[in-house]
Amino acid sequence: MSIAMLPNIEREALKMLVSESDTTLIRLSDQFSHVVKIERTETGAGVYVVFKLDRDVRPLKGGGTFVLSGVFAVSSQCSEIGFLLYVKEGLIDCMEGYSSADIYPNYDECNFRIEKEAKTT
Repeated sequence: MSIAMLPNIEREALKMLVSESDTTLIRLSDQFSHVVKIERTETGAGVYVVFKLDRDVRPLKGGGTFVLSGVFAVSSQCSEIGFLLYVKEGLIDCMEGYSSADIYPNYDECNFRIEKEAKTT
């Protein structure tokens, strides 16, 4: 599976998670061009998208393991979905979509829009 085959809402969430003009996020965004395979797993409460990268990908300087958050799919018909992007040792690793509801919503039935949580200072 490739990034192009992901549901549109997940592709939009990925773009928004790395959309800032921060150098770190720009470098992470560049790593998506090195994705050679995606493993997507749906659970009853969420979705996991694991990225397999080629050997030419360059990790962030100094590595680093952290999580990017603050991107949500919202809808008046369904419960909100949050998206997290996990970075492991300076490389994009996995995106998680989660819902606080008992059942992960069906994208086609909910008319979602992607929003980024406002940063507080």
